[in-house]
Amino acid sequence: MRAIILAAGSGTRLSPLTDACPKCLVPVGASPMIDYQVRALRQAGVDDIAVVVGYRQLQVRAHLGRGVRYVENPDYASTNSIYSLHLAAPLMDTAMFLFNCDIVFHPRILGRLLESPAPDAVAVDQSAPLVAGEMNVAYGPDRRITAISKQVPVA
Repeated sequence: MRAIILAAGSGTRLSPLTDACPKCLVPVGASPMIDYQVRALRQAGVDDIAVVVGYRQLQVRAHLGRGVRYVENPDYASTNSIYSLHLAAPLMDTAMFLFNCDIVFHPRILGRLLESPAPDAVAVDQSAPLVAGEMNVAYGPDRRITAISKQVPVA
């Protein structure tokens, strides 16, 4: 099992926290956001972790060290996470987790995903309010996802 963490963007919506620090290294509580993901992945037995870097990538590399592999997005300032994922496409040859670097979650969620009979399971916090312009999820009565997008209407 592999994980790809998209961490190339500059995180402008978190400015001024990201003016001198990449979004994935912004602390939440006692640790940078990405540490929660890496720790949860390792607890779940996922040791093959790739991080797509761009903005202030030297800080990310210095923080994470040699314990992960890196994919570089040199065009991070003019592209988006889909392009970062495209750059990591050669690593998508096996079952994998995919994360944006700014998602903090309880480690048990990974265990539940690993136990899921669905080969393409997605974890969604149904208690979180939908916010216009943020990544939202829409699904039908059968609980199948119909859309994941920043354009999903809040209504």
